[in-house]
Amino acid sequence: MEILKPQHPTPDDQNFLMGATLMFWDVNKTKIDFKKHYRSIITRVLNYGSLEETQRLFQIYTESAIKEALIHPIRGEWHPKIYKAFCNLFSLPVEKKAFNVLQIRRETLHRANNIFKNL
Repeated sequence: MEILKPQHPTPDDQNFLMGATLMFWDVNKTKIDFKKHYRSIITRVLNYGSLEETQRLFQIYTESAIKEALIHPIRGEWHPKIYKAFCNLFSLPVEKKAFNVLQIRRETLHRANNIFKNL
């Protein structure tokens, strides 16, 4: 399976990664490998990236690499609504193990609060 599109990563792609401080705050960005860490990069950009960052991601990675990151998600890393939306975009089944449990609890608590507020 091809992970990167031809001629990638470019110096602009490296700059994109270096500028993504909110998404990669916990790692040394100089040691991130676009091929080796593709699932983590795709997951973080789709979860936390802006429209421009998401568009850049689709320029760097092949569709098969993005699908692979969705089919075999990093356990507990995805926000449920975002993960479901991208699975729907590619007509892929949803893996519940992908969901961030804290995000699910927060959404459930929010729904419960709304129900009790309206009683």
